[in-house]
Amino acid sequence: GDNDPAVPPKDRARLKAAYPQAQVHTFHGTGHLAAVLRMREYLEVQRDFWRRAAGQSVRAEQEVEPGRMRTPA
Repeated sequence: GDNDPAVPPKDRARLKAAYPQAQVHTFHGTGHLAAVLRMREYLEVQRDFWRRAAGQSVRAEQEVEPGRMRTPA
């Protein structure tokens, strides 16, 4: 959450810069236990993430020629 003393704003900014492909969601008004304190919102974010990830996985598989393995970039 945005009040997380374990990961202060400067560290969050550095993490975001280090992982530009990462998806970020800030739970406002909570600290380190956002998954517990904002469980419904947390689960919605997780569900949406996995739905997008599943869609990306399907598209990535469709881009690979049949019989060929996809190699990491």
